[in-house]
Amino acid sequence: MSAHKHVTKAAGIVGLSTVVTRILGFIRDMVIALAFGAGMEADAYFVAFRIPSMLRRLVGEGALTVAFIPVFVEEHQQGEERAWALAHTVVTFLLIFLIGLSLAGILFMPSIVRVLAPGFLDIPENLR
Repeated sequence: MSAHKHVTKAAGIVGLSTVVTRILGFIRDMVIALAFGAGMEADAYFVAFRIPSMLRRLVGEGALTVAFIPVFVEEHQQGEERAWALAHTVVTFLLIFLIGLSLAGILFMPSIVRVLAPGFLDIPENLR
């Protein structure tokens, strides 16, 4: 299989996966609405879900893919080992970055919640 066909197939898989996750997300929201209605539990869930959702939109849905795939293909033309070394470097960097980001998120969570959900912490019941 040529590199062009391989990349096209991989891009198709990513696109199809995105559609499937959107459908599953819609089903998830329907189940949450059915189970919790518009109560505090649902509010807490949606506030907590806003952070990973925002990061997914910024990093996961296109930006990283658009930047990485052309560079990977170019490296692959120079040699398969070079391409996989690049992929390994990118994955290692992302792992270290995301661990640091997660730790910062844990440490600064009250401030993050105040920014992303103003007024949420003003209700005493939400602090339980």
